[in-house]
Amino acid sequence: MDVSCQSGPAPPPSLGEEEVLEVPLLLPGPQLAALEKAAHHRGLTVAQMLRHILHEYLRRGAQSPIRPQRGGPFRHPKNRSEP
Repeated sequence: MDVSCQSGPAPPPSLGEEEVLEVPLLLPGPQLAALEKAAHHRGLTVAQMLRHILHEYLRRGAQSPIRPQRGGPFRHPKNRSEP
């Protein structure tokens, strides 16, 4: 009997220090513009800026005051049922 479909989702791949994964990111236009401006001001690319932000967040033990928005963290704007 094959029970592989009953075991839940596969764990994320284990990546080494030098390996990278591409992560798609959807941002509203104003957020992207602000991110590009902040990155440029620091002499960074948007990708470098995001890696720095993520590194700092994880370094602090993920104790940031970030809270999910009202619709939840993964709700796409086109799928909103609320105004």
